[in-house]
Amino acid sequence: MRSPLLLVVVILIGGCLGAAETGDSKTAGYAPLIEPSDFVSDITNRYFTAVPGNNFVYESDTEDGLERIEVYVTNETRVVMGVTARVVWDRVWLDGELIEDTKDWYAQDAEGNVWYFGEDSKELEDGSVVNTEGSWEAGVDDAQPGIIMKADPRVGDSYRQEYYAGVAEDMGEVLALDETVTMRSGTFAGCLKTRDWTPLETGSDTHKYYCPDAGWVVLEVALEDGQRTELVDITEGASATEELSSEQLYWNERIDAAFEPVDCPAPRDPNGLPDGYYKGPMFDTHMHIASLPDGGPGDELDAGDVPTLGVNMGMDTIVCALDVEGTEKAIGFFPVWEPIIEQQVEVVRKTTEEYPDRFILFIMPPDDDGSPDGYPTVDAETLEEMLDVEPGLFEGYGEIGLYARQGGAAALPPDSQRLMEIYPVVREHGLVVYFHLGEGQQEAYENVLSANPDITFIFHGDQLIPYENGVQNLEHIEEILDNHPNVYYGVDELYGDEFLMRPEVSKEEFLAHFADYEPLLEKDLGTWKGFTERHPNQVLWDTDRGWSSPWSLDPEVALTLNNYTRAFIGRLNPAVQEKYAYENAQRIFKG
Repeated sequence: MRSPLLLVVVILIGGCLGAAETGDSKTAGYAPLIEPSDFVSDITNRYFTAVPGNNFVYESDTEDGLERIEVYVTNETRVVMGVTARVVWDRVWLDGELIEDTKDWYAQDAEGNVWYFGEDSKELEDGSVVNTEGSWEAGVDDAQPGIIMKADPRVGDSYRQEYYAGVAEDMGEVLALDETVTMRSGTFAGCLKTRDWTPLETGSDTHKYYCPDAGWVVLEVALEDGQRTELVDITEGASATEELSSEQLYWNERIDAAFEPVDCPAPRDPNGLPDGYYKGPMFDTHMHIASLPDGGPGDELDAGDVPTLGVNMGMDTIVCALDVEGTEKAIGFFPVWEPIIEQQVEVVRKTTEEYPDRFILFIMPPDDDGSPDGYPTVDAETLEEMLDVEPGLFEGYGEIGLYARQGGAAALPPDSQRLMEIYPVVREHGLVVYFHLGEGQQEAYENVLSANPDITFIFHGDQLIPYENGVQNLEHIEEILDNHPNVYYGVDELYGDEFLMRPEVSKEEFLAHFADYEPLLEKDLGTWKGFTERHPNQVLWDTDRGWSSPWSLDPEVALTLNNYTRAFIGRLNPAVQEKYAYENAQRIFKG
């Protein structure tokens, strides 16, 4: 006997077929009842078996060239409508160039039906994302899941595979159950043959062959022109029930720990601040996201006072700081380095899922910068490889500290060969560049700005700000802003002319420093008010926090710093306040 879940789905799908077959995309009444408890953890349908580690490679000769498609069943999961779905990574190359990058989400119910819960789809040109319109998620904006493979398919069965009106309306029909398919990769028997189509496109009909020996599609034939997409290789992964390696378990645990929830105080309403304080939105353009720990299974996890994800720091702690103070968005500098590139990128990807639209994602890829033989950044080729792990994920490159490190990497001029080779990569991927300049680098930086007017740059740092008679001289920074419209300056020195987010400063010392705002504001307004008002369209608020010690993201510290910043902004020219607080940053990342 069929479960109530399946009975409801069959009735609803059957009621929708007439509209789909006539090309009418309206499907009033299609809303399958999804109960998370009706789903199982593994996808074991004999025609559609999603074993983590399985990789299916296809090729197709098209009029545009040779297409190569790789479909990889990942270890990742995604919760959609309360159901834990398996993430399947689908990528398409045309003559060696990546043109599509998609994450699909599948889950199997207890009866054995495999459901399709949506996709994160990107089309790319020259390495940059140009279209995401095929993306949809069940449960969002009236989108509904569909069945990609039935538990007990019968000839004549028709079913809706997905539904997001006007975007994703694929249908399927079972044509045969015992087909034999012969291709370059071999002969497959006992295959299920389907007709797939969408009412959104005329001539979209294809025949697909799902074979138990492969546990997936082995052949797709477009009926309009006969174009064939054939399976050419299978790499099998471990059984879904097979024990993960100690290294896999270690990194899964660390990444899970990096996203553990924390108890967070209730947000402060800025409207409750005293008169004269700025009470509007805020956008922090400088937050350092801690790295996962170096090492692996069996290594010591004591990070001391160094912020380390999954050890003494978590993404929820960072988001809590933003929530408490009322900051809507932040640039996050996410470290990515060898040999844990995949793991670090997974943290970034998961951040987008757990905290959508909260961070502007920057890749920060040092190259052993703690060593005298190292560099503040990897080279262009390595950066390209890192960006290709998850195309379109990052919006920026930085923060890259170009200053000399004590006992570590030497200064790296903005016009060095390494960086000159990186700028084309940045341009290709549409990234914003964030530098912390070193001493004596003004001329080189201005040359780079002039040579790359189509790249947006942000910089900060006190190496170009000399002290003269106890006063900070901003002349060099002002010259850069005056000469170049494609550059912004991040003002993070709002501490009464003393930067306090340093490892040697304690939380208690930090809080005590702000016991009396007035003398601090007198210094900061004297240094930064005129500068900010002279460059209203090129200044950004930032805090440079997260790198020094875990306390820098403590809710009490966050609230103290934010309250002080709002007091400072409230004393700026009203025409400048919102530009500095958030509008300039918002403009950069809205193109």
